[in-house]
Amino acid sequence: VVFTLLAVGVLSGCFRYDDELMGTVLNSYDPAPAFDLQDQFGRTVSLADQRNKVVVLTFLYTYCPDICPIVASHIKETYRALGGDVDQVVFVVISIDPVRDTVERVLAYSEQWDMVDRWSFLVGSEDELAALWKAYYIDPVSELLDSDTEDDDTHLRNDGEGSVDALREQLYTISHSAPVYLIDRDGLLRVLFTPPLDSDIIAHDVRLLID
Repeated sequence: VVFTLLAVGVLSGCFRYDDELMGTVLNSYDPAPAFDLQDQFGRTVSLADQRNKVVVLTFLYTYCPDICPIVASHIKETYRALGGDVDQVVFVVISIDPVRDTVERVLAYSEQWDMVDRWSFLVGSEDELAALWKAYYIDPVSELLDSDTEDDDTHLRNDGEGSVDALREQLYTISHSAPVYLIDRDGLLRVLFTPPLDSDIIAHDVRLLID
């Protein structure tokens, strides 16, 4: 199972192909847990639709102040590093914040990172997302910010549907891991990366899975 492989790290495989990979090789060849969620354009995106392409998958949220911008930067650099090979790759981000990460919010975030047409930032209900977090060994923990935290227009956006007080109640951070998974053309989990990340190494392993 994936959990065992995460614990033991890189395992020696019997395939020369796997020996060339530089990330943590997932030798169990488990099917990647399926998803069926909405992207930044409100379109339904499923893992099954990505067959015959390599999937680069990670978990972020748009209000994250620390690790997510770092991971997003590496994802963007990986996209650039792949050059012409990027047409054979799909980049997928799954939200860990079902309350604040709306379709509109992840679209704005994608535009901010100049990735709006380069990745699929997926959102869904808490039940839908929680099932995926568990399947991919993500364990988000919400932490309320200090009540004296100064108002920040980035966080407090009164859209007419609620008071600023109600929005202030949504001020929290989420502690979480930020793995990057590589899923091969057959929908199998093949490689895991954990921070610190190196976009050139991720691109290297993606190319091996393309071939």
